Amino acid sequence: MNIKKRILIVEDEAIVALDIKSKLLELSHTVVAINSSAEAAIECLTSKSVDLVLIDVTLKGRLSGIDLAREIASRHKIPFVFLTAHSDDIVINCCMDLKPYGFLRKPFLAKELEMIVELAFHRKKTESILLDIQNKYRQAITNSDIIKIAINEDGKITLVNQSFVKHCGYSKEEIIGKLVWDYLPPERISSARLRWARLHFEPMVPLETAWISKSGEQVQLFGQAEILHGQDGMRIFITVEKFDNIAAMNFISTHECLFEKLYSLLPGLSVSPF
Repeated sequence: MNIKKRILIVEDEAIVALDIKSKLLELSHTVVAINSSAEAAIECLTSKSVDLVLIDVTLKGRLSGIDLAREIASRHKIPFVFLTAHSDDIVINCCMDLKPYGFLRKPFLAKELEMIVELAFHRKKTESILLDIQNKYRQAITNSDIIKIAINEDGKITLVNQSFVKHCGYSKEEIIGKLVWDYLPPERISSARLRWARLHFEPMVPLETAWISKSGEQVQLFGQAEILHGQDGMRIFITVEKFDNIAAMNFISTHECLFEKLYSLLPGLSVSPF
């Protein structure tokens, strides 16, 4: 193992905490502190640099380990792993709802600790890479001269780029969250719905339709439509006007594929593609 990080232990049983510390030191990690309460851990996180938090689920005091994890997830964005000696389904389900980076049932072996810590750091690194790709992807869409529109499975518009604003006249605030069907000429809706249905069976469908601009004029759209699978199975319906910039198109296509691969490997990722 070659990932050496700063780890905070939050455990109210002193013997257990010292045993965990000993195991981590053997793995060449730095133990930032041992806190016996969630309140002490929150204070520690505000003053010290921490890469990972190991949290006992049933901490004594006003705040539980689950409360601490919720605080970390909302404010600190630091990976955390739950530790517990219990097997209560309700408790475990509450823990899993917070999307921890791992779960260790006490007592555990040094090898089990090593593996869960390594996996937590690997997932965090993967999330960072995915977030960077997402930002570049959004920038590519926003700055592109093509019209790019994303629509969710309910038919609501979730993303438009500046080229759409330029050609169709609507601001992003006016269009996001609205139904796409409301902006198609009535005679084009039937054919558009047929293409929508085809996307469930075909990876890409040719697109030829019209869009009613803010001025009431019809803007002709020629291009292609495809589905991009995102977090929690959400399907994003993408429409792209054909254009000549092959390098930009390759960039977008490559990273859409990478999104799908990463989400299929790590379905618990906290980052969504849109």
